[in-house]
Amino acid sequence: MDKKPLTIVELTARNVLNLRAVRITPDKKVVVLTGKNGAGKSNILDIIQALLEGLKLKMPILSGEEKAVATLDLGSIKIRKRWTPKGEALEVFEILPDGNKRSFSSPQTFLNELTGKMVDPMKLLLMLNDDKKKFHETLSKLVGLDFADLKEEESLVREERKKVNDRIRAAIAQLKEMTAPAPETPDEEITFKEKLNNLNRLREKRAIFEKVSDGKRRLIDLVEAKNKNRELMEKEIEEIKKKIVMETQEIDDIKTKIEAIVFPDEISASQILDAEKEIETLEETNAKIRHAIRYRRAVKEAEKYKDESEKLTQKLERIEQDKQTRVAQCTFPVEGLSLTEDEVFYNGKPIDVASDGQKIIIFTKMAMALSPDIKVLVIRDGSLLDSDNFRAICSLAESEGYEIWVEKVDESGQIGIFIENGEIISVDGVEVKKADQPRDEEGEE
Repeated sequence: MDKKPLTIVELTARNVLNLRAVRITPDKKVVVLTGKNGAGKSNILDIIQALLEGLKLKMPILSGEEKAVATLDLGSIKIRKRWTPKGEALEVFEILPDGNKRSFSSPQTFLNELTGKMVDPMKLLLMLNDDKKKFHETLSKLVGLDFADLKEEESLVREERKKVNDRIRAAIAQLKEMTAPAPETPDEEITFKEKLNNLNRLREKRAIFEKVSDGKRRLIDLVEAKNKNRELMEKEIEEIKKKIVMETQEIDDIKTKIEAIVFPDEISASQILDAEKEIETLEETNAKIRHAIRYRRAVKEAEKYKDESEKLTQKLERIEQDKQTRVAQCTFPVEGLSLTEDEVFYNGKPIDVASDGQKIIIFTKMAMALSPDIKVLVIRDGSLLDSDNFRAICSLAESEGYEIWVEKVDESGQIGIFIENGEIISVDGVEVKKADQPRDEEGEE
């Protein structure tokens, strides 16, 4: 197959939509279709898109007819589509050098690969003026730029970070209502039982100490009494010598017992009072400890949430970097055209600040770049083009070798291909004779 870009050499339609019999052989790069509203201008563009892109036509067969047929001659490639009440049939073929016909087995797939993406420049202009968001989405789709996965991830991350930040604010609010505890405040509460047991142990030791002290005092008193007796006995040594010896022995035994006594640690009364005071102030102490525990936990939670928030912020920054990377890797059909996640730019400025004339040129160039093999464009709102913009479109068509089919409302019959009631009446004001009617492959009128 010839690899050079293709344009429409001839279009024919018979009984398609409201077109009775139409043949157009373009002799200009810009084919202008004129007539009243409903005359059939849009139907011709519909046929082009039906044959090239597979556009489905509603009620394609002219009322009162049994079948319809349309053909596009692209030079080396021919396209024919037939409609009957049972459905439609598409045929794409080429004429070989030996005159034989070679049909393509998957015609629409072949055309889809060949056609690329047909875009109406005026639709892009109207879309930009009416709905910038939709325009941005359309351009992103045309250049293959998709942020859907990143937007979903970003939404989840932002939602999670908001929850974490809410926790941070709650923790900080809680800390503001609390006072910082003394550094020596322990992290665990003191149990009442532990302090009570300690007090009881001190009391027991105090009782033992007092008992031993009393015993010692009694023994000391006894020694004094014995000494007095000994003094008396010494006066009566002779009489009570034996008794003195016995008493002396008893005294020595008692002294031995005294020396053998081992005293426990002395517990002062002040220690008992301190222990009792600790019992009395235990709940106050534990309240301070509980406050310290809550405060330190709130500080830790706030720090933890801050760390989580920072990690989520880093994740959002990574997502933003991924977006910029995807944009940087994207090939735009027009030099100077670029986009961010939310806005389209041309030469570094938002595209909506450009004039309509500049936008039309940009969008036409973009439409051309998106359909490099079949150099055919359609413009349905050609009436919106002023004379300067129309000349610019014509100049682009000539310089780039594109064929542009433009639909305009004009009832004069003096401009372009004038259509009335589904038939061509005149071309540039020259009446068209009806003798030369299109025939399908079978030679049928």
